[in-house]
Amino acid sequence: MSGDTKSTIMAEIKIEKKKPIWPWILLLAIIVIAAILYFMNNDGVSDDNMEADDIEEIDDTNDVGSIDDTETSDAFVDTTSSYNSAYSRQESDRAMMDYRSSLTDSMKIGADVAHTQNTLLQLVKAVEIKANQFNIDATQNITDIKQNLDTASTTATTTTAMTSQMVKSKAGKIVDVIKQIQQKQFPGLSDDVMKLRMSVDEMQDNATLTQQRTKLQSFFNNAADLLNNMNI
Repeated sequence: MSGDTKSTIMAEIKIEKKKPIWPWILLLAIIVIAAILYFMNNDGVSDDNMEADDIEEIDDTNDVGSIDDTETSDAFVDTTSSYNSAYSRQESDRAMMDYRSSLTDSMKIGADVAHTQNTLLQLVKAVEIKANQFNIDATQNITDIKQNLDTASTTATTTTAMTSQMVKSKAGKIVDVIKQIQQKQFPGLSDDVMKLRMSVDEMQDNATLTQQRTKLQSFFNNAADLLNNMNI
């Protein structure tokens, strides 16, 4: 074998042994691209999670605000309701004191027409305030009771004089209002209302006020006791 032939063969062997590098370059490029895509996707997911967390935090804040507003509103309503209730109770207590005061000189009831008239007016006031205290609509009955009562003459010779018939009629309407209060708020006081009704029924239309002083006193005292039992 000649020297030229050997050189040619050796050159061919070296060429065969030398491997191409482009597949490695391609593989490296693929890895780099894959890494870039991976990090980009992770950043997107992270941003989405952050946005979701932010939205949830905002919602939670709004919920807390709503709860606080509701609780504040409820507290305001409760405070207002308590204030109104306390004010109504004070009004009722004052009215009862005035009514009780008119009963201190019980001998004037029936004997003194003006005093009897004032006692009846004080009772109407106490009953009206008590009805308002419990949000009971007794407007019509109260209006009927008050009609001509405060302007009634204490002179028996006039047509608008305070008579037993007038007192009995208005006393009956007072019991009607008290019964409304009792049925709504005090179911256990039904016997007391019945007792008060009986004291009205015992009054006589054709008798003078003086002739039935005892019956009038019984009615006014029973009404005072019943209203006191309705204090809460």
